[in-house]
Amino acid sequence: MSKSDFTEVFCARHSVPRANFERSVLRRALYPHARLLAPLCHLFKSNYFAADLDFIRAVAGFRPGHNFSTDAMDFSDHPSNQGFWRRTLRVRVSARRLFKLVRKTMPLPLEAHLIAPESYGEI
Repeated sequence: MSKSDFTEVFCARHSVPRANFERSVLRRALYPHARLLAPLCHLFKSNYFAADLDFIRAVAGFRPGHNFSTDAMDFSDHPSNQGFWRRTLRVRVSARRLFKLVRKTMPLPLEAHLIAPESYGEI
């Protein structure tokens, strides 16, 4: 079993400096259309992605045995994760995209310990 967490493995595999981890994961986990709107959202509300960054920080220390679905539900219930732009237009991180990024990045046997996003609905 690997002792490395998601941050360490992601940064090593993608040649990303640790200081750029959150920004890089955010960009990859956003819905594709949200990537286009992200600069505009950030311009009008500097903490627009607070809920997304909290979610990314929650999975940053991800190791085998970590329960992704708990973090995803916390993200869904985050007070900043409300409103038309985030809920209806989905200008936010996709839990499914983040799950796939973690699963793809982390070495096996992580998959045996994860609960797939399909089991907790669309977040």
